[in-house]
Amino acid sequence: MIDRSRIERDIRTLTQWTATPGEGTTRLAFSAEEKGARAYLAAEMEALGLVVATDGAGNLSGRLEGTERGAPAVLFGSHIDSVRNGGDYDGPAGIVAALETVRSFVEEGRRFRHPLEIVVLTEEEGGRWGAGLQGSRAMVRGLSDEELALVDGEGLSKAEVFRSFGLDPARIGEALRKPGTVRAFLELHIEQGPLLEAEGVAVGLVTAIVGIREFVVTLRGRADHAGTTPLALRQDALRGAARMVEAVHDAACSRGETAVATVGSLTVRPGAYNVVPAEVTFTVDMRDASTAVLDEVEAAVRASLARVCDDLSLQGEWKELMRVAPVAADETVVGALREAAGKLGLPTLSMTSGAGHDAMIMAGLAPMGMVFAPSRGGKSHSPEEFTAVDDLVSAVAVYAEAVALLAQEVS
Repeated sequence: MIDRSRIERDIRTLTQWTATPGEGTTRLAFSAEEKGARAYLAAEMEALGLVVATDGAGNLSGRLEGTERGAPAVLFGSHIDSVRNGGDYDGPAGIVAALETVRSFVEEGRRFRHPLEIVVLTEEEGGRWGAGLQGSRAMVRGLSDEELALVDGEGLSKAEVFRSFGLDPARIGEALRKPGTVRAFLELHIEQGPLLEAEGVAVGLVTAIVGIREFVVTLRGRADHAGTTPLALRQDALRGAARMVEAVHDAACSRGETAVATVGSLTVRPGAYNVVPAEVTFTVDMRDASTAVLDEVEAAVRASLARVCDDLSLQGEWKELMRVAPVAADETVVGALREAAGKLGLPTLSMTSGAGHDAMIMAGLAPMGMVFAPSRGGKSHSPEEFTAVDDLVSAVAVYAEAVALLAQEVS
């Protein structure tokens, strides 16, 4: 039986670990705040009799063996890291769902042929180093030396932080899961949009997740005195960046209603009021459910960058941070979720996820499915993020029963 009070308690407990009390949740990967939340979750999993471990990439897991030796495991979970000044539910709702699922099984004495494994995947948001989905990527295809060299806002590389956390960067490959060792992966997440609330439905079944491409673009010009340098002689990097912000928007807008592209971060150097900007670095995030559309948007933005550099005598640099293809949820896993919802008499809404999730990476390892719970007002990545506990209980009930179906309960 899914316990409402335990879900409330877990959510409330995890919100304590934030670097910005009263200003939303800020819990970056490998921070003191995340370490505190991990300790709580590890203790809760150990209390259930799970074997708790941390892999080479920092992913935390709790495993309950099945009745059949060597059977592939059913993995389920999410993440606990956040964006800066984010909300209490993006990620943690999925971890709380996984924890409550196993609690209910242990409480009821249910046994399964396949092992059950909760996974707390690290650095999903990319809030610290700019490249997200780290834990799932390490588990499915590994991380490159270039990624380990990325530095955070304090100048610390990922490799340095790994060492301070007690992890050896040279052993990150140990996080890789072998093909055939995972039967399925399920993730519960808040919707982060308004559809479920608008339809009055508590359970969303994700049929596909959009592809995501993330880039860092740098424009270089020349620093000059703001008062003595004529406009016609300037190489103003910020002027070029301003054009690119519009170009990024237009590139997506011209390719239909589903494509989106965003410039979310911009850094100006030297950043003085009386100096013509010499260098501007900005991010570009592109998303769509079609690889062909993403190709068109990327090509259009790259062409605009070349034109802007030529028009304003600037130098441009284009660096890719992440490229994840659109992915469809597995029909068998979605079928298990539908069967579970029908068994519980709960209506569902099929939908595409416009946000990226670890599930899209895990699909490269095993059949994948996702459950969405409603977000009030569609708000997310802000302190106003909220999902009603009753809605979470409904979504967790469907999620748990689907886990049971996939893990094959034994009498």
